[in-house]
Amino acid sequence: MFITLYSPLGALAQSAGFNSSYAVFTTTTGASKYYCMFSNTTCGGVGSLDGANLGTYTYGATGSNALLFQGAEHNVYKCGSADITSTRINYRIYPNGSPSGSFNVINIGFTSTNGNGCSGQDQRWSNTSLSTNLLTGLSVGNYTIEIYSDETCTNVPNQFLSNSGNNYKANFSITAAPVNVTPTASQGKIYGAANPTFTFSTSPSVATTGVLGRVAGENVNTYAYTLNTLSAGSNYSLVLSGSATFGISPASLTIAATNQNKCQGQNFTFDGATMFSTSPSSLPNGETVGSVTLTSSGANSGALAGSYTIIPSAATGGSFLASNYAISYITTSALTVNPLQTPTVALTSSDVDGIFAY
Repeated sequence: MFITLYSPLGALAQSAGFNSSYAVFTTTTGASKYYCMFSNTTCGGVGSLDGANLGTYTYGATGSNALLFQGAEHNVYKCGSADITSTRINYRIYPNGSPSGSFNVINIGFTSTNGNGCSGQDQRWSNTSLSTNLLTGLSVGNYTIEIYSDETCTNVPNQFLSNSGNNYKANFSITAAPVNVTPTASQGKIYGAANPTFTFSTSPSVATTGVLGRVAGENVNTYAYTLNTLSAGSNYSLVLSGSATFGISPASLTIAATNQNKCQGQNFTFDGATMFSTSPSSLPNGETVGSVTLTSSGANSGALAGSYTIIPSAATGGSFLASNYAISYITTSALTVNPLQTPTVALTSSDVDGIFAY
């Protein structure tokens, strides 16, 4: 791109300076874009560098996804005995509103020349293939890139393209990079147990602090994970990924009736609140079983003497929730029906003699 905005016609005196010149970037459009640096005006339809928005980029972006500084094109003139021996573009980057730091200096080499009307030359100095990633080392935030150009001259003072000493300032932003957090599959616990430390992987792999969490709840069920206090710092935005859930499985509970007995001919009524035992004897969280249904074929009055199985079932009540337990009912306990005692009559010899007297 070579647009001559100014060659001082008839200026036989020695002089030098900048004509139309450009800073060149590869932005989110994916193609190199020229930004005008001359007098803060439009150069042949090219947008001005001063006040330009160079786009928004993701933290750590590289390649075509990054903001790349490609260099500059300096179109310059010299008149009379003046000469230009080198040109440079200078830039620094800082958070918006906080100008600081030294300038990076990039030499821009000579490319071509044409004669002009002041006994001199119009020249092009160009280097537009640097591909310097301007995001390197920067954190999430809003930034200013401040730029000016200069040329080393002989027979005249060195020249500057600096927006009347204010330099040219463009802006860009860096946003947090997304990181997928995938909880490890098949994590869970038994009802009543403490939560384990939830494990996970990240993509891309980043260092994290804090812990993964889950939706509140302690009953048997599946629960979604939460990011809880997990963090990778302000430069990353964590996103839960995958379909894994945390499962709470039922706790094992064994219930058995206690052995009972009765006499033949009696009806027997079970006390479901007391005539059983549990294993373990202490349930999680201090929970209790209120009652158990107990049945036996030996409970009715017509049952003959013998041993009859007691069948427990349908544990309920108390402070426990049956769905939180895998309950096994043991049928080794028995209701013993004791036989009736046969009456014994003690007879004396006189009683016997009396009987045979008849």
